[in-house]
Amino acid sequence: MLWEQYRFPVGLARLSVGNAPAMRIDVVRARTLHPPLAPEANVWFNNTSSIRGFSADAAFNPVRKFAVVRLSNKRYPISHGVTVQYLIMTALCHCTESNSGDRR
Repeated sequence: MLWEQYRFPVGLARLSVGNAPAMRIDVVRARTLHPPLAPEANVWFNNTSSIRGFSADAAFNPVRKFAVVRLSNKRYPISHGVTVQYLIMTALCHCTESNSGDRR
């Protein structure tokens, strides 16, 4: 399982690009970071998935000790899961991209 990671808070537009179908289907070139990035604590981790009529998505922020998990016996588009994660997280954390910027 791979997790997307974004500096927090992050905007819905950035999350949507990072979870777009092109990121799963198209060739996305990786690059080596020199020097490697140091681990960050205040980040948004998310993962979305669906298979055979079921869908699941999860997002969490370790600094705020907050997570959103959605399990469904119906397949929803990944964009739907990302939007739901974003709306719940920003409503409960009272933080949006406009509060501190999306630098990543």
